[in-house]
Amino acid sequence: MFAAGVPLVEALESVSGATGNVVYQDAVLKMREEVATGQALQLSMRQRNLFPHMVIQMTAIGEESGALDEMLAKVADFYEEQVDNAVDGLSSLLEPLIMVVIGVWSGAWWWPCTCRSSSSPQSFELSGARQRRVHKRSTGSSRATPIDRIY
Repeated sequence: MFAAGVPLVEALESVSGATGNVVYQDAVLKMREEVATGQALQLSMRQRNLFPHMVIQMTAIGEESGALDEMLAKVADFYEEQVDNAVDGLSSLLEPLIMVVIGVWSGAWWWPCTCRSSSSPQSFELSGARQRRVHKRSTGSSRATPIDRIY
């Protein structure tokens, strides 16, 4: 916003509403009031004791050199990269855990199904029918049961 020509005081007012944190919102509003009376932004930030030292230093450099928007963009890029690295690290730690959870879940889901299907009366009945059919062929008996006719 500051790079687009919006005055710093108005930009700070907009930023206070976008912080999403009451503590930072109050701090930015107090900073806006102090900047409106002529105090340097970096001094106002330092008085709040909320901002990292690197952010305050980059703001001071930006104010002194007249390139505050560029310095704040560099700070934003730095923290964006830090967040991306943290998310990548967290996801690489969670992937094995997710695989274990999926394995346990699928094992808990399919194991009872396989146990039930192998011990059901229908599977015993079919296996008995196969045995009778094999026995009938080996003995030459012509007596066929209703289940033998299925095969």
